[in-house]
Amino acid sequence: MFSSLCVKSGAFSPNHSGKRTEPVSRLSPHCVVGQAAASRFEEMFASPSRQASSNYGISYDGKIVGIVDEDFRSWCTSSEYNDQRAITVEIASENVDPYRMNDAAIEAFIDLAVDICRRYKKDRVVWIPDKDTALAYKTPSNELLITVHRWYANKSCPGDYMFDRLTEIAGRINTRLAGIAEPKEPEIVGKCPYLWATAGTPIVDAPPILPKVLRQCPKGTYTIIEEKDGYGRLKSGAGWVLLAGGKEV
Repeated sequence: MFSSLCVKSGAFSPNHSGKRTEPVSRLSPHCVVGQAAASRFEEMFASPSRQASSNYGISYDGKIVGIVDEDFRSWCTSSEYNDQRAITVEIASENVDPYRMNDAAIEAFIDLAVDICRRYKKDRVVWIPDKDTALAYKTPSNELLITVHRWYANKSCPGDYMFDRLTEIAGRINTRLAGIAEPKEPEIVGKCPYLWATAGTPIVDAPPILPKVLRQCPKGTYTIIEEKDGYGRLKSGAGWVLLAGGKEV
C-alpha cells in the first residue's frame, strides 16, 4: 500500500523484512544527505547490496516516491523495533550540517504525514524531543509517535534543520488533522519571517497585557511570522511567545 500522493510507486526496493509484525504507530523522517531528485531514490535503494531502504522518499522539489510498501518493514533507522512500527521517510537535504531541507520537501512531508494519519485513523502525531521520554511513551492507538534515527545510531539524522522544526511541523500536522485551517501568513513587515530559538517558554493566545497561557513551548527553533507588543506569532498557529524568552537565529 502506498499513499495516493506518490508521483511514483512500485515497491522497487528488495531491502525489507517482509510483512510487519507490529501495527503502525510511529513516523520516522530522515535526511538523505543530498538534494536528490525523485529518480534518484530508485537508483539508491533498488540494489540489494545497499542493505537500506525506506517506505517513502521525498525529493528536493517535493515529489513523493513510494519505495517499500507500507505493509512491509523497511531497513531505515538501525532498529528493528522502530522499523516494525514506523513508516519511514527519506527527505532530500543539503549534504552538510545542519542538512537544510527545501520548503517544498518539508511541505510534502507534512502532506504525507496527514494522509498517513487519516488512512490509519490517527487523530494526531506526537513529537517529544527528549529521547528517553519519547521512547518511554506508551502510544495510544489513535496517535503516531515521531521518532528519529539519531536515537538508535551515532548519526545526526534527520539533521538539526529538521530536528529543530519538528515541534512546529507536528503542530501543523495536528492543526490539519483537527480540521482547522492553517492561519494565513500576514503581510510581511520588517524582518518577519525569521527563525527564533528558545530553551522553553509559554505559548499564549494573544499579546495583551495579561495573555492566557495555553501550554509550554518546548526547547527548539521556530518561525516567527508576526510581531506585536514584544510577542511573536508562531507559524504553526499554536499561539504567541514572548520574544524576550528566546533569541533570533
